[in-house]
Amino acid sequence: MSRKNNEITITARVFRSRVNSYALWGTGIAVVAVVIGTLLVAWFQEGAISVDGMIAAQGSNPALWLLNIMPFVFGIWGQYTGAMMMWNASELVMDQTRELRDRASALEQELQASGGAYRVNDLPDRAGMREALAESIGVADQNVGSLGVLMLDFDDFHDVREVIGDESLPELIENITARLRSALRSSDVLAHFGNDEFGMVLHDVGGGGYFVKEVCQRLQKALRAPMEINEHKLSLQARVGATVFPRDGDSADELMRRSEISKQSARIGEHEFVRYRKGMEKAVAGRMQLVADFARALEQSALEMRYIPQTRADSRACDHLRAEVSWPHDTHGRIPEQTLNEIAERGGYVYDYILWRINQGLQDLEQWRKHESADVNLVLRIPGCAVAQVALAEMLDGIVSSFDLPAESLVLEFSEKSLIAGEQKARGQIEALRKSGYRISLHGFGTEQSSPLGLLRWRPHEVRLARQLVDRAASDRDTLLVTGHLIKMAARVVDAVVAPGVSNDTLAEQLAKAGCKRIEGESAGKLMTADRVGYWLKMANEDKQKAVG
Repeated sequence: MSRKNNEITITARVFRSRVNSYALWGTGIAVVAVVIGTLLVAWFQEGAISVDGMIAAQGSNPALWLLNIMPFVFGIWGQYTGAMMMWNASELVMDQTRELRDRASALEQELQASGGAYRVNDLPDRAGMREALAESIGVADQNVGSLGVLMLDFDDFHDVREVIGDESLPELIENITARLRSALRSSDVLAHFGNDEFGMVLHDVGGGGYFVKEVCQRLQKALRAPMEINEHKLSLQARVGATVFPRDGDSADELMRRSEISKQSARIGEHEFVRYRKGMEKAVAGRMQLVADFARALEQSALEMRYIPQTRADSRACDHLRAEVSWPHDTHGRIPEQTLNEIAERGGYVYDYILWRINQGLQDLEQWRKHESADVNLVLRIPGCAVAQVALAEMLDGIVSSFDLPAESLVLEFSEKSLIAGEQKARGQIEALRKSGYRISLHGFGTEQSSPLGLLRWRPHEVRLARQLVDRAASDRDTLLVTGHLIKMAARVVDAVVAPGVSNDTLAEQLAKAGCKRIEGESAGKLMTADRVGYWLKMANEDKQKAVG
């Protein structure tokens, strides 16, 4: 508010200074007129201009007396008018500021109404649940676990909301509410805090823990049943945290807080249900500290990107390098890529994390292509969280344009599971990336999460076989036969099939015969830092030149 007042004061002073400047000019002109008039009267009276003549003129001529007053009149007029202008300007600016503030408030309310949280009005909110729980505690039997407290929300609710659209949000929440009510008794309390956040107070739970777990299982079963919203079939995954009175707390605030902590633990551990246990706050706080450490690591570029070669199955020449990100943490040791993806999503750092990965990978790729004369491409895995939260084509186009690299030098790996999770948005993402010239790859091909139908659904440029499939093929003839048929089938649709974890030359030859185009693993090369890759490519290039020579 003080800043606004300062702006108003400054604006008013500008108006006043302009008026005062005109008043000064008028005063100056009046002074000049007095001097000229006095000189003329002295000339006519004395026939010459002198100081004595000017004094005599001022003393004997009433017209000059009137003229002498004019500078004071202009000065007083200027001060008065300036003050009035400042007052009027202040009032004008205040009125305009008030109008703008009212308009901004109206717009804010409109935005909140259109895109904000939706709440079921006939259910108690958080304060209402706290009040109901406190009342129940007051009459509960302190000797048994007679009350249960649940906190519940959903995975990927933001993505679900984007798929169905904000206009269908009330229908979704009402549908969820009906299913939760169907799993509870009439004596239980169901509260809604907004969007996907719900709370429950369970009465007469007897021994406590077993009954609460049974209720959670009923809730999950009710929510898992497919629901159709705006022509979209949805199946929701809930995370539930629970406490039991009086074992886990003796006040409403304590029970609700510990239920929230349990829910966070369920989310972090990807469990459907977690019951509060002593020391859980410390564990959750430790995970929160890890997120804070990750934010600093991103800011300081403390993450590390290493590369594993992908060589051609026929000639063993390296033409692709797949990036793997890890984090050498001081306390927890080296944290792998999968865990980093989860931390980035949990902490809300997905955009910055993906930005760092792409930028770092392209920097290294440009270095190898320029200084090592290596015609290599980069394979970069895109986490599922980025598919939902980041405009990938737009980000990539902006970064790639600052490097001397063609778009086709970048292969983007996706898991089919992450694409299916947000299929509508994923299709737009894949199509935009394809139009920009980037190559698309599906990894984990050959598992339940990546079916042959995915080749037709997503039309990737290449696929990367599931590691466990290749591992089993190395020692099991039947698995090798199935893998060979998978490779032949995929090779008819995509440009390249990549086999990871190839441990020996014999397996590499068998996969190559089936149609596998590239391999990675011990037979191709070990995981290396960017500097080591540069040296490795340089030596390979020199050996190639010697062979030609």
